[in-house]
Amino acid sequence: MTEIPTLYYFDINTGEFIGAKPARMSPLEPDVPLVPRAATLVAPPEPVPGYARCWRDGEWVLIEDHRGQTVYSTENGQEIVIKELGPLPEDVTTQPRPSERHVWQDGAWKEKELTLDDYRYAIQTHIDATARERQYDSGVSCASYVNSTNPLWAAEAAAFVAWRDAVWAYAFTELDKVQQELRAQPTVEEFLLELPVMQWPEPD
Repeated sequence: MTEIPTLYYFDINTGEFIGAKPARMSPLEPDVPLVPRAATLVAPPEPVPGYARCWRDGEWVLIEDHRGQTVYSTENGQEIVIKELGPLPEDVTTQPRPSERHVWQDGAWKEKELTLDDYRYAIQTHIDATARERQYDSGVSCASYVNSTNPLWAAEAAAFVAWRDAVWAYAFTELDKVQQELRAQPTVEEFLLELPVMQWPEPD
């Protein structure tokens, strides 16, 4: 009796090995196995971690398999989950982006050099956020109530303007020291913690 050969099946789209089972023999030629389109009589190689065994151009080849792996775009740090077989794209990395201030350079995330505009933007954002603590739209909106006929609004605006001016005075003085190398350059986050604290007036 003719030994029944084994068929090795692969995905019709990717060629990836998906299993094996005995072949059916031809009813017209008992010694000839029936080989479907997505199968072969050639046994695949032993599995290798991190690779998929794929039938390509009439032979089994090992293809890198990163499916399910999380990587990050080197353009913007966006998280991406790999869904296709093959090497990782050239524009991704397995290293998450530490912050929006980091850019991909020479194979690693590197923090961009801080500029005065970075500090100014962060300080203004902090000032506006502080004004919104009292439901004002922004720092400019809060300051506009300094002559309000509502005593509480006027008091809040006066306190806010005094605090805002103190913040900028401190910022300009300390950043000038940084430029003159009279003090170490802080991160934006560290510098915001140095700023004067806003004390809102309590209602009568």
